[in-house]
Amino acid sequence: MRDLPAGTVTFVFTDIEGSTRLLDELGAEEYGRALADHRALVRQIFSELEGHEVDTQGDAFFFAFATATAALEAAGRVQDALSNGPIRIRIGIHTGSPRRTEEGYVGRDVHRAARIAASGHGGQTLVSASTAALASGVELTALGEHRLKDLSAAERIYQLGKREFPPLKTLFQTNLPVPTTPFLGREAELADVTSQLSRDDVRLLTLTGPGGTGKTRLALQAVALSADAYPDGVWWVPLAPLRDPELVLATAAQALGAQQSISDHIRDRRMLILLDNFEHVVDAAPEVSVLLGACPNLNVLVTSRERLRLEPEHEYEVPPLSRAEGIEFFAAKARSIKPDFEANGVVPEICSRLDDLPLALELAAARVKVLSPEQILERLEQRLPLLTGGPRDLPERQQTLRATIDWSYDLLTDEDQSVFRRLAVFAGGCTLAAADAIAGASIDSLQSLLDKSLLRYTTERYWMLESLRVYAAEQLDLSGEADAVRRRHADFFSNLIQGAGLTLEPEGAQEYALIRSEVDNVRTALDWLADSDPEAALGQTAALDGFWAVYDPREGMRRLEALLERHPDAPADIRAQAYRALGSSANPAGDDALAERCYEKSLDAYREAEDERGVAAMLLRLGMSAFYRGDQERARDLGEKSLALSREVGYGAAESQALGLLGELEYTRGQVEAGAALIEQSADLAGEVGFPWWRSRMLRKLADCQLELGRPDRAEVAVREALQLMAQIGDRQMIVFTLARLARIASESGRAEEAGLVWGAIEAEEERAPMGAWAKERARLAAPVLALSGPEFERGLREGKLLSLDEAIDHALAERS
Repeated sequence: MRDLPAGTVTFVFTDIEGSTRLLDELGAEEYGRALADHRALVRQIFSELEGHEVDTQGDAFFFAFATATAALEAAGRVQDALSNGPIRIRIGIHTGSPRRTEEGYVGRDVHRAARIAASGHGGQTLVSASTAALASGVELTALGEHRLKDLSAAERIYQLGKREFPPLKTLFQTNLPVPTTPFLGREAELADVTSQLSRDDVRLLTLTGPGGTGKTRLALQAVALSADAYPDGVWWVPLAPLRDPELVLATAAQALGAQQSISDHIRDRRMLILLDNFEHVVDAAPEVSVLLGACPNLNVLVTSRERLRLEPEHEYEVPPLSRAEGIEFFAAKARSIKPDFEANGVVPEICSRLDDLPLALELAAARVKVLSPEQILERLEQRLPLLTGGPRDLPERQQTLRATIDWSYDLLTDEDQSVFRRLAVFAGGCTLAAADAIAGASIDSLQSLLDKSLLRYTTERYWMLESLRVYAAEQLDLSGEADAVRRRHADFFSNLIQGAGLTLEPEGAQEYALIRSEVDNVRTALDWLADSDPEAALGQTAALDGFWAVYDPREGMRRLEALLERHPDAPADIRAQAYRALGSSANPAGDDALAERCYEKSLDAYREAEDERGVAAMLLRLGMSAFYRGDQERARDLGEKSLALSREVGYGAAESQALGLLGELEYTRGQVEAGAALIEQSADLAGEVGFPWWRSRMLRKLADCQLELGRPDRAEVAVREALQLMAQIGDRQMIVFTLARLARIASESGRAEEAGLVWGAIEAEEERAPMGAWAKERARLAAPVLALSGPEFERGLREGKLLSLDEAIDHALAERS
C-alpha cells in the first residue's frame, strides 16, 4: 500500500481555469513553460507542508494531507505565489475518512473534494464544512449551502479569504434528488447525453430502454452536469406515482413552484426539466409538445420505456453497462453489504448472465451476505438458462430482468412475498404505520426486503423502484387479494384525510404537511374510490378543500367537477361540501365568478340539509366575494348575517372570519383603529379554535394597521407569528408576503442589514419561480426597503440571495428573538 495518510484525511484538488484559452493566448511554447513552472511550484509548496501527491492528470493535481491546517496553509501559499502570473487555479479542500487502496483512495469524499474544486473560479480556494470545522486561525468566508453536481446532499461551502468572485458553479435552482448510490461507470453514455442536451436542435431528448437499465440515474447525472447552461434551473419531475396523464403538467408545475400554469411560469426562461418514468402516462405526450412550443428556451429530458412519438423528439437508447462497468457495479453493491467482498473470476460470468443490467446486478449482489459468487452463479444458471424468465414477446434484456426479479421473489419466505406484493399498492412510498396497517408488514419483513434490495428506505419512508413495484403489482393481482388490499389502502387514507381537518373553516387541528407528504397515496385512494364508491370519493375530495386551495387548485377543480357530474344527486350534505370545496379551488385558480356560483349552490344545499354551520360559512364566503369585487354594502350585510348566525350556533371558525371581513371593511373606509380592533379579535378567535391559516392572514392585516398607526414593534410581533404559522402550512406565496413585511419593518426601524438580508432572500425566491399575486404586494411593500443603500444593506442583500426559503425563515425568526 502506498505511503499515504490514513484515517481522517484532507484532500486538495487543483486545476487551471481556462487552460484552452490560455494556450491560445500564450502560444504552445510559452504555455508549456508556464505550466511547468506551475507544476513545480505546486509540488514544492505542497511537499514542504507534507502533502502527498495522489494523482495528476493534465493540468490538475490531487494531494492528500494528514491535517486540515496544513492543507489550508498550502493552498493559501500557492494562490499567493501564482497571483502575479498568467495561470489561475481553483482549489477545492475537503476532509473525510476515505478507504485507502493500493491505487490511492476510493469513496465519496474523493468525489466531493473534486466537485468542490470544479464549482470555483481561478484564484479561488473553496473549503467544505468538515474542513472548516478543523480550521483554526484561518480567515474563511461563508458562501452558504450549495448542491454539488455529484448530486450529494447540500454542502455548506466556505472560501479561503475575503476576495469576491462570481457565484459558484453549483446546482443553485434545482430540486434534483440525492441518489442513494454513487454514479458508477457510464462515462461514454454520460458524455453522449450531455452533448445532445447542449445542441441547439435538441429540445426534447428521450432516454429509452427496458426497466432496470439505469435510465433515471443516467438522466439525473446528465441534468446535473448540464446545469450551467440553464440559469433558471434544472428540475426533476417524478411521474412514477401518477396514473392520470392530466396530472403530468400540474405535477411539473408543483415541482417548479409555479403559482399559475406551467407555461406562464416558464415563458422565456432558460430551463431544463427531467420528466422521469413517462411510459405509463404517455397520453400526456402532446401536452409536452405544446409546452415546448409555448416556452422557446425550455429543454426537456424524458426517461421512458418507449418513445413519446413527438415531432421534435430525439431518442437515445440506454445500453446495459459494459462488462468492466458491470463488474465494478456488482462489486460496489456487494461491498456495501459485505465490506470485505472481493470480486473473483466468477463475477464476470454473473454479469454476463444478467446482461450487465444494473438492477439485475444489484438484486444478485444483495445475496453476497449469504451466498458466495459461485453459489449465486449456480442459481442464476438454473433460473436463466435460455433467458426465458418473462413473456416471450419481451426483449431479451427485459426477460433477463424479469427472470432475475422472479428469482429474487422466489427466494423470499411466504411472509416476505406477501408483504412485497402488498406494498405495490402504495404510490410514492409509505410510512411504517401505513405498511403495517395495509400490508401487514413487520419490522423484520421490511428489513428482510431492504437487505435483498427489493425495497428502499429514505427519509423515514419505504419505497420501491418502479420496475419492482410493477412486478409486485402483478403478483398482487395474481394473489386474489388485490381488492381487499386496495380497500384497506383507501380506508387508511380516507381516515387520514378526515383527520387532517383541511376544510377552510376548520373545527380542530389542521395537518397540511401530513397530506402533502402523502399526496400520491391520497390521489391513489381517491382514484380507486371514484371507480368503486363515487359518493365516498366526492365526500373525501371535498374534505380537502383547504388543501386543494393551497396545493393545486386546478386539480381540486378537475376532480370535484368530474365527481359532481357523475353524481349530481348526491345527498345534500355531500353536495354542499363539494360545491363549497369547488369554490375554494376556483378562487385561487382565478375564476371568481365560478367560485361565487359554487358558494350559492353550496348555500342552497346547506339550507336543504338544515346545516346552519354550513349556512354561516357560505354567507361569509359570499360576503368575501362581494368585498373583492368592490360591493362593500353587500359584503357588510352578508358579513353581519354570518357573524350573527356563527355566534348563535357556536361556529368559531366562521365567526373569526366574519370579524375579519368586517375589520377589513372598516380599514378600507379609513377607520384604521376600528378595523385593527376587529382584525385582532378575528386573529385571537382563529387561534382559539385552531384555524392557523386565517390567524396568519389576520396577523398580516393587523401588522398593516399597526404600521399605519405608527406602532412598528407591535406590527413586528404580529408578522413573526404569521411567518411561523405559514411556514408550518407551507404556503410559499404567503411566506414571501410575510417576509416582505418583515423587511419593510426592519427598513423603517433602521436595521439596514437585516432588511437587506430578508429582501435578498425574497429576490432569490422570485428568481426561482414567479408568484401570481406577488406583484401587487411587492409594489406596496418594496419602496421603503429599496430606498436603503450603503454597505450594511448591500452586505445583507448579498447574503440573503444565498439563502433558501427555509433558511430565510430561520434567519428572520432568529434575528430579533
